[in-house]
Order: sequence, then C-alpha cells, then structure tokens
Amino acid sequence: MKSKKTTSNHGYEPQSKLRGIIPSAARDCEVRRQVDSTYQFHSAAHTELEFHNKSWLVYILRCKDKSYYTGITSDMEKRLAAHMAGTASRYTRARRPVKLLATTRLMSRSDALRLEIKIKKHPKAKKLAVLAAQSKI
Repeated sequence: MKSKKTTSNHGYEPQSKLRGIIPSAARDCEVRRQVDSTYQFHSAAHTELEFHNKSWLVYILRCKDKSYYTGITSDMEKRLAAHMAGTASRYTRARRPVKLLATTRLMSRSDALRLEIKIKKHPKAKKLAVLAAQSKI
C-alpha cells in the first residue's frame, strides 16, 4: 500500500484548479471590479479621515513655577479645563494654575505630534519662537 503524499495549502485552492473553473478574461474582470470597488471605498474613507485629521493643534502652557508644558489636543477648551482641574497630566497637576501661552493652527495629528516633539527638544527660551514660526507657515 502506497502512502499518500500530503501537502498543506492552508485552506487555499491551487491556482491551477481555479484556472479551469473561471476563464482568464472573466477572472481578470472580476479581480479588477473588486480592486476598483475597494479603491473607491478607501478613497471615500481617506477623504473622511483627512477632514477629521485636520483638527489637531499644539499648545504651550506656562505653569505656576514658570515652567512650560507642551501638548497636543483636538479640543482646546476641554483640554485646558482638564489641566486646570488636574486631570490632564501628572506634570501640570502639581503646577497649577496653568496659563495658555500659544496655540498653532489646525493640522493633522501626525503633524501635531512631530511639532510637539520638535518643540520639546528646544530650550525654554526658543519654544515659543518655534511654535510661532510653525504657525506662520
């Protein structure tokens, strides 16, 4: 008795079997149709995300001890109230009250995060200048 040779295809049919079932021209049209509908869906979703992504800003607060706190938010009023209440960050909780010094224009979240990191790398004397320069662009 000969042993059966088994190979694992992880649940996928070999392409040679599919070729016999669906003619190549019809198969190509079906694939194109699937790709087009997926692309249209992703385009609409991407446009929607772009609209919502442009709602972030970077801000700088001056704390009671004259230190600066830099952060990002999509709702400045809510975030400032949270800082004043001591629930926004551990750093500002111990340094209340805080005063809003500056904010940027609206931008995407990724751009806001990049700018926040850039500002945090600068010494205190240059932080506001970096933020102001970015806001003019």
